Amino acid sequence: MILDSKLDILSRISALRSLIDFSDTENTFSNFQSVNGNENVLSFLIDLLKSIVGFDKIKSETINFLVVNLTPIETSIKLLMKKLLKKYFFCNTDSIIPENLICKNDNSSGINIPLNSIDFFNLFSIDPESDTGLMLYGNPQLDFNAFLYEVIQDSGNASNWNDIVEISFHESGQKVDGIATNNVFRVCVHENYNGKTVHELMDDFIDSIPLLQIELLISRIFDGIFGTLSSYRNTNCFDTLVAEEEFNVLVDKILDLPDIEIDNSFFEFSNAEKVSIRTNISSRSVGKAYLKDCCLYTQQIDFQDLSDLISDLRIKSTEIEQRTILENSFNVLIEESLSDLSESDNAYNLLEFYEGFFRGILKGILNIVFSPKLMLIFSFYFNVVSGVSGFTNVKDFIRQHSGFFKDIINEILLPLFLKFLFEIIIKEVKILLSRELVEKKKEKARLYRLQLESLTNIGLPNLGVDIF
Repeated sequence: MILDSKLDILSRISALRSLIDFSDTENTFSNFQSVNGNENVLSFLIDLLKSIVGFDKIKSETINFLVVNLTPIETSIKLLMKKLLKKYFFCNTDSIIPENLICKNDNSSGINIPLNSIDFFNLFSIDPESDTGLMLYGNPQLDFNAFLYEVIQDSGNASNWNDIVEISFHESGQKVDGIATNNVFRVCVHENYNGKTVHELMDDFIDSIPLLQIELLISRIFDGIFGTLSSYRNTNCFDTLVAEEEFNVLVDKILDLPDIEIDNSFFEFSNAEKVSIRTNISSRSVGKAYLKDCCLYTQQIDFQDLSDLISDLRIKSTEIEQRTILENSFNVLIEESLSDLSESDNAYNLLEFYEGFFRGILKGILNIVFSPKLMLIFSFYFNVVSGVSGFTNVKDFIRQHSGFFKDIINEILLPLFLKFLFEIIIKEVKILLSRELVEKKKEKARLYRLQLESLTNIGLPNLGVDIF
C-alpha cells in the first residue's frame, strides 16, 4: 500500500515534468532507495524534492532555511525541551530547590558531574583558540561550551554563569555516587534561587544558553560530510569519529523509523551499518566524503576556505549578508569537492551532497544538543530529581532516557524539518501544475489552429505573436 502510494506520487510528478524542460535535474527515480514499502517519510520527501527541484533551487532553499529558521527552531527546541523534562522526569509537578544545592562559601554544596559523562564527543580536547576550536566554540561570554572550557582551565575556582549557577572543575579529590572520581564539575545554584522551584531554575538555565549559531552549525555539517575539521585536527581523533558515527547511525534509525523500539537490539549494528560506520570514519579522517552512488571519494575541501566562511559568518549579522556569504561559499566548496568527477557523475553527486546536507542539518543540531552545554544541564537535573544522572556516555543516555531522546527527534526536530521540505515541495508542485495548465492551453490552441487550417485549406497568417 505504501509502495503503491509512493509510486503513484512519483508517476504523477514524472507526468508533469514530461511537459516541462528541467535541464538541470536528472530523472533519478530508479535510484531512489526510499521507493519501498517502509514508512520512512524523511527519505521519501528528500527524494521527492530532488526529483522536482533544480540544484540552484535546492541550494537557495537550504540557505534560506539556515538563515531564516534557526532562531524559531531554537525557540521551539527550548520550549519543548522544558516540557519534555517535566513530562519524563518530574511528573509535571514541581518542588523547591533543595538547600544543599544553594552555593555556600565553604564549597560544601552542589552536585558533582564527571566530565566524561557530558562530553560525549571530546569537545574539551580542543582549545577554543585553535584553528579548529574557532569553528566549534562561540564567544566565551555567550557560548556555554566555551565557558565550561575556561572553567576547566581555571581548575579549583568557581565561575558564575549569569547568576544562575556557579561551576568549578576539580581534577581529583571529589566523589560521584560515593566513588572517588577524577575530573568532575561541581555545580551549585546561585543564591538568587533560594526558595525558588526546580523548574524555575531549569527554565532560566535553558533560556540563558544560545544553541544554534549558524556558523557553528555549518562547521559541524561540513565536518560531518567531509571531515574537514577532523582530518585537520587528526591527533587523537579516532575515538571521537567512532562515537560520532555510531551516534549518527542511531539517529538515522529513528529518522527512518520514528516508532522504532529502543531496546538492546537498537544498539546492535547490522553488517551494512558497520560498513557505513567504517567507511565514514575512513573518509572523514582524510577529509573526503564517500559517494555511495558512484563508489568514489570526493576531493578534500580546503580547511582555510571553510575557516574563512565561518569567520565571515561570525561578523555578518544581517540575513542578506549571510545569504550572500553562503551562496558564494557553497559554490566554491562544492566545486572543490567534486572537481575530479566527470560531468555526468556530478548530477547524481550534487543530489547526494544535498541529501547529506539535509540530514547533516538535523545531525548538526543534535550534535550541539548533545554537547556539554546541554548535557551538563540534563545531568544536573537528573541528579536533582532522582539522585543520579543515569548515564556515563551517549549510549547510556539513550538507553536510560530513550523516550526523552526519541521525543527530542520526533517531537522537535523531525516535524520542523518535514514541514520545511513539505512546504518547498508543495510550492514547486503548484508551479509545475500552473506550467502544465499553460502547456495544455498551448496544445489546445495548436490543435484548434490545425483544425481551422484543414477546414479552410489555407494557412492562417502568422501575426508574430504567441496567443498563449
